Amino acid sequence: MGQPLDVKKVAGAFAERLAAHKVSDKAVSALAERVVQASAKPIGIDICQFGICIDYRTPRNGLAELIQRLEKDHRLSGIKIFPEGIIDPDEFRITVEYEMQR
Repeated sequence: MGQPLDVKKVAGAFAERLAAHKVSDKAVSALAERVVQASAKPIGIDICQFGICIDYRTPRNGLAELIQRLEKDHRLSGIKIFPEGIIDPDEFRITVEYEMQR
């Protein structure tokens, strides 16, 4: 799992990436708090249908643990899991749609 994520650093990175979409600082900070609670380092962020999508990557043996942490957030709009690897995927990309007002 690595070192704990810092909410301010995560929020700063999110604000930079979402600046063109005019997402409020309050919304960015709230999202950063929710993401840090998942205890997984985000690898991507984008606007999606019901809010903001965050991408994570995890090894096969960490997938169930990450899903269990994510399911504690009852405001998620969806979770998509994509295998990464040829023939026998050793890692998974998880796209999580965080419901929020933009």
